[in-house]
Amino acid sequence: MSGTKKSSGIYWRGREFVKLLMNQYQYLKVAILRLVGVVDFPVPPNSNMRRTSGATIKNYFAAALTTYSPVVTMARFYGVKFDSSTKVLDFGCGAGTQLMPMTRHFPDAQFFAVDVDPSSIEFVRKSYPRVDAYTSSFMPPLKFADGEMDLVYSASTFSHFDLPTQRAWLKELFRITKPGGLVLPTMDGSRSLALYFSKVSRTDKKEVEEKLRQEGIFYKEYEWLKELQKRGPALNAKVDMSSYFGDSYGNTVMTPEFVRKNWPAAGFEVLGIAEGVSGGVQDLIVLRRPATS
Repeated sequence: MSGTKKSSGIYWRGREFVKLLMNQYQYLKVAILRLVGVVDFPVPPNSNMRRTSGATIKNYFAAALTTYSPVVTMARFYGVKFDSSTKVLDFGCGAGTQLMPMTRHFPDAQFFAVDVDPSSIEFVRKSYPRVDAYTSSFMPPLKFADGEMDLVYSASTFSHFDLPTQRAWLKELFRITKPGGLVLPTMDGSRSLALYFSKVSRTDKKEVEEKLRQEGIFYKEYEWLKELQKRGPALNAKVDMSSYFGDSYGNTVMTPEFVRKNWPAAGFEVLGIAEGVSGGVQDLIVLRRPATS
C-alpha cells in the first residue's frame, strides 16, 4: 500500500514539474509572439489555461469568442446595455477567458470576477486591472450586496457541481442579481454527451443516458480529487488542482427538462435554453430574476 501511495505521489509531482516547465516555455513563446504582432491580448500561464480553455493559445482565443458571443447575444436581446451603470459578474472566471473580449468590446461596463483558484484571480487582477476580482470560497456567500448585479454569466461552472452545490449557488446568484436582471450559466447537455462527456467522466454512455432518462441529471466526482487533496501542497500555486475545491467536484450533465423543472425553485424564471451554442458544445441557460421579486 505504501509503495502504491509513493508511486502515486511521484506521478503527481512529476506532472506538476512538467506543468511548470510548460509555463516557462509559454512565457517565452508569448513574448516572441507579442514582438511579431501576433498576440495582443493577455495570455494566462499554460497550466491555468489548460484548466479552463484548452491546451494552446489558439484554443484559448477561440474559446473566448465562442463562449462570449452567445452570452452577449442573449444579454443584449433581453435589454442589458453594457453602459457605465451596468454591473457584470463573471462567476467562476478561471483564467479570464470571457473577460478578454468582454472588457475589450464593452469598456464602459463595470466588471467583477470571482473564482476559487487564487492563481487565476492573480492573473485576472494583473491582466484586467479595472475588473474587481477576488478569490471566493467554494460555497456561498459572495461578498456582493443583495440585488447588485445586472448580469451574471458563468461558463462551464455548473457543469462540475453536484446537486446540493448547484442549489446553493443558484440561490446565491439569485440574491445578488437585481430584480429584472439576468443570470446566464452554461452546462453540459446532450451535445456534450455525444461528443466527450462519457469519456471524460469515465462512465459508460448508456449508463449516463439511463440516469438522465430517470432523473434528468448525472453527476460523477473526479476520481483523482480526494487523492490530490490528501497529497499536500502542490509544488507551485499555479499548478494546484485540488486544495481550493470543496468536498465534491466532478462532471455534471443535465437535461433541459431538469433545468426547467428544478431551477425555478431558486426564484428564477427560465426564459430559454439554447442547446450546444456555448463553444459549440454546452447549453446556455437564460435565467431572469422577476422584476417584482
